[in-house]
Amino acid sequence: MMANKAISLSYGAVLVLAGWIVSLLSFGLGAAWHILPATAGFFMVAPILATGLYETSRRRALGERTTLSDAASGFRRNPTQIAIMGVMLVVLHLFWVRIAGLLFALFFGLNFAPSLAQLPNAMLRSHDLLPVLIIGTGFGFVLASVTLAVSAVSIPMLIDRRELRFLEAVTVSIQAVVENSKAMALWAALIAVFIGLALVPFFFWGWSSRCG
Repeated sequence: MMANKAISLSYGAVLVLAGWIVSLLSFGLGAAWHILPATAGFFMVAPILATGLYETSRRRALGERTTLSDAASGFRRNPTQIAIMGVMLVVLHLFWVRIAGLLFALFFGLNFAPSLAQLPNAMLRSHDLLPVLIIGTGFGFVLASVTLAVSAVSIPMLIDRRELRFLEAVTVSIQAVVENSKAMALWAALIAVFIGLALVPFFFWGWSSRCG
C-alpha cells in the first residue's frame, strides 16, 4: 500500500463513492433498510473488486512499475475464470441480501416501515429483534465462511497463473483455509471488525438526524 499510494487511495475512493451511490439509491427507492445487509455482505464481492490490488502486488513482486491503467486491467490476465468467480460471489451476495429481506419481512412484517431516523429505536422496541439477530447472524456466518474459503487464495492465484482454472483455484483456496484455520479465522474477524467500524458513522448519522 505504501509503495503504491495513488493506486491504493484511488481504489478506496472509488469503493467509498460506490457505497454512497448505493445508499442514495436505497433512500430514493424507500428501502433504506437495504443498506445494512448490503454493507455487511459487501465483503462477499470485495475479493473480485480487489483484482487491481492483486495485480499491483504481483507486478511489484516482479519489480515492475504499476500504473492505474495496469491495475484496472488486472482481470484481463485470466478474464473468463475471474468472471466465473465474480458471478459466484455476486450470487452469494444477492442470496444474502434476499435472505435478510425475507427475515426482515417475516419477523417485522411488510407494514413495518419507520423512517431511517426512527428505525434503530423501532427495532430495539420490537420483541422480534433478538430472533432476527440470531438467525440472521447464523445465515451470515455460513455464507461468509463459504465466501472466505472459496476466495481467500483463488482470485490472486487466477491473476498470477493465467493457465489456472476456476475449480482448481477454488480447491486450493479451500485447502489453504482449512489447513490454516486459526490464521484465516483471525483474518475474517478483522474484516468483520473493520466493517463494523465502518458502519459507526452511519448509525451516528441516523441518531443525530433523529435528535435534530
